[in-house]
Amino acid sequence: MRHLTSVLILLFLLCETLDARWQALGGPAGAVAHRFVVMDDQLIANNWTGLFRKTIEGPSWRPVSYAGVHSNGIFDIRFHQNRWFMFGRNAIYRSDDSFESFQQIRDLGRQQMYLSAHVNRDYLMLMAWEHLEVSRDQGESWLRIDLPTGYNPRAITAVGGGIPQIAIDDRFVLLSTGDAGVLRSIDGGLTYLRIEHGMSGQALMHAFTIRDNDILFACEGGLARSLDEGQSWQVLRSGLPQDVLLSSLTIEGDLVLAGTVAHGCFLFDMATLSWRALSREGLPRARIWDLAPLDDQARNVVASVDKIGLFRLDDSGIWHQDSEGFSPVASVQALHCDSEFILASVEDMGLFSSENEGDSFRLLPASLELGLIRALARQDDQLVAGTETGVFRSEDLGQSWRDDSAGLPHDASIESLLALEATLIAGTAAHGLFYRDNSAAEWRQSAADLPPNGRIVVLGAAGGRVWAGLANGDLYRSDDNGLSWQQVVNFHSDGPIRTLSCDGEVVMIGGEDGLFVSSDRGATWQRSNDGLPHAFTNSLPWIESVAATPDLLLAAVYKDGIFASADGGASWRDVSAGLYEHSHYRRMKVCQGQVYAATLGHVPTGIVKRSLAEIHQLTVGVDEAPQAAASLDVGANPGPGPFAIRLNLQKDSDIRLELFDGTGNRRREIFQGHLPAGEHRLQLDGKGLAGGIYFCRMEFGSGSAAAAIHVVR
Repeated sequence: MRHLTSVLILLFLLCETLDARWQALGGPAGAVAHRFVVMDDQLIANNWTGLFRKTIEGPSWRPVSYAGVHSNGIFDIRFHQNRWFMFGRNAIYRSDDSFESFQQIRDLGRQQMYLSAHVNRDYLMLMAWEHLEVSRDQGESWLRIDLPTGYNPRAITAVGGGIPQIAIDDRFVLLSTGDAGVLRSIDGGLTYLRIEHGMSGQALMHAFTIRDNDILFACEGGLARSLDEGQSWQVLRSGLPQDVLLSSLTIEGDLVLAGTVAHGCFLFDMATLSWRALSREGLPRARIWDLAPLDDQARNVVASVDKIGLFRLDDSGIWHQDSEGFSPVASVQALHCDSEFILASVEDMGLFSSENEGDSFRLLPASLELGLIRALARQDDQLVAGTETGVFRSEDLGQSWRDDSAGLPHDASIESLLALEATLIAGTAAHGLFYRDNSAAEWRQSAADLPPNGRIVVLGAAGGRVWAGLANGDLYRSDDNGLSWQQVVNFHSDGPIRTLSCDGEVVMIGGEDGLFVSSDRGATWQRSNDGLPHAFTNSLPWIESVAATPDLLLAAVYKDGIFASADGGASWRDVSAGLYEHSHYRRMKVCQGQVYAATLGHVPTGIVKRSLAEIHQLTVGVDEAPQAAASLDVGANPGPGPFAIRLNLQKDSDIRLELFDGTGNRRREIFQGHLPAGEHRLQLDGKGLAGGIYFCRMEFGSGSAAAAIHVVR
């Protein structure tokens, strides 16, 4: 039985069976929330997959949506003057009825993405890429304030992944700079003066707060406090570990709570100006994205742990995971597939292996010692991993690893790996290309034909020819297994090459400059962008990953899904049904008749797959689908139960009928046995089921069908 995940929600909405679309695999992923809101007895949270809600004591989260709100683009939620505000990627929404409905009150436009927000008694303020916007009437009208000359939010964001912070009051405007200072304006943002706060470290999300005349500002290095409108600052670190990095700051009334990167959570005492550590029992050692107190003493706290899940601290002083129903995320950095197993390197989580076509994955614990694995290959019975520090090899399928970096620069950061029969080739981030014969003791840098300091992003081989794509848009080829190289002078991309795939005579190359296809081993090239969406760049599709087979070409387009071509790239067909909207599928592999695609970034969950034959059938234009061999629907739905389940079978079949919750966990077996052709009725008692979305799945012979059940309490 395949482990079902949130792809079932898409299944229900589009009214098709699992076999007709991409399937989410049981891959490694952990729920993460970026913002918590406590409202009476309700918890509300968001991440890049959407909005979720549960009662504080409830067993599971449930997804919520609002008409006119793009919920998978919500970055922040704030309460201001008895109204709720949600800040989206390109818009602001307001609720006047306690989170029951929202209306859009500000459209920032596609190019002015929201970065951070600040609210106080009178002001609602946000920072976009190029300016500030301020409202004093709860969003009815807005004043634009230009950013200071030379102030570049993009540059601040690029250093350490932090977010520029803002704060406003009747007396001043404050902007974080990403280093040891803040910019302060006392004339409404017309002019600014830099003031040192004494802490180094990138300013992180939710880290600027004003309480009357008390300004608190959290950086990675600690907490700074100003009592004179930002003219001078006091660093408050007493009680914090020496190497602590703060990652979140929450102030509720007199409570000041901070989450850290690896030291748990701390409570700040305003009377003694010192920190006290909360219990860490049961809490993983990882970055805290956000946290919120559930009482006025912080005895009960909810926290979001990066890449792992949501946790709650109760009166016993022990943290318990509280992620059921919350959508997971995973950032897959490298993907390898062969006839025996699938390997997936997940950022901050390690290397995972599946030996059942992705139905389930297990962590290879020894991989955690290697750091971030960015490239994977298999040579004979050995696994090879490229990391930020070099190359490692395993002779026992990932149970243990040895350093195999001899001859590589000490700071080699491996971007790509290619295993040939007797040679291993590695592309680095700043030192060009290296190769190693199986009989050699050390790596050797490739011939001077390649830029010695070039960033080798992708490697591929087919038909006796090896290809290397560079970040500067250049393409090189080798006809002697990487010993010598020559630049492909009739090819050049104006943007970085991101992905490359080849099969026989066909070579595909993609990146920010669109898609290129050669059907004659690189002798000639054609742009193959007709029919591919290009909304992001407004001119050319941004290609994330490609896969070439003898009969089919596949291309994943940035945030727009996966497309297939059966005519060499002359035309394309959208085959994205079942994929999560706005996903980044940066890794794609074809193996054993299946196409595997993996996400890179904070989007749901890990890895999906789909039958290559099915995609080919869709692409060549089969308009009529065969009559379904069985159908399934549920009556008295939504409701508290019992539910009437109706089955219609075209022929006698062995049936298995099971119930799953919204996260893919099997809850109960409803029926298993043989039924004759015709209509049948079964009943599902709703007792013991919490309110929320469930899925009834029926397996019959080689097919399946599913229907959603909404339990209302």
